[in-house]
Amino acid sequence: MKRLDKITYVLWALAIALILCLVDKTAEYVATALYPIKEQVVVNRVEKVEELSVREYVLGEVERAGIDKYEVYNLISCESSWNTQNYRVNYHARTDTYSIDRGLWQINSYWHSEVSPSCAYDYKCATKESIRILKERGFSEWTCGN
Repeated sequence: MKRLDKITYVLWALAIALILCLVDKTAEYVATALYPIKEQVVVNRVEKVEELSVREYVLGEVERAGIDKYEVYNLISCESSWNTQNYRVNYHARTDTYSIDRGLWQINSYWHSEVSPSCAYDYKCATKESIRILKERGFSEWTCGN
């Protein structure tokens, strides 16, 4: 091989290696972004703990409480579409009053005045309260639970 051919060959090999390295790092970055790690990981001596998604948290809590997670999944999908800040204003013509269904679980402000607005819009607090309500009264408390 001529000297120029060897240099060209080495340069092409280095370019391909660099491209493969960049592609590998990009794939790793994309995979991490798309599929967050749920267990504790040490990255460059800094501990990084990924938080569970709202859906994973809620379904895990209701399952631990012995409540059917599939029924809860359908209930929340119907009530709030998994939007933690969702609200619905209800007008009651018979009594000329209003109430508000609040948060992920759509906890009603009239029927469950013991649940504060800040709790109703905080999915962790609302899940705790909803588990209590479900254990006391069942799914019939919700429009989509009937």
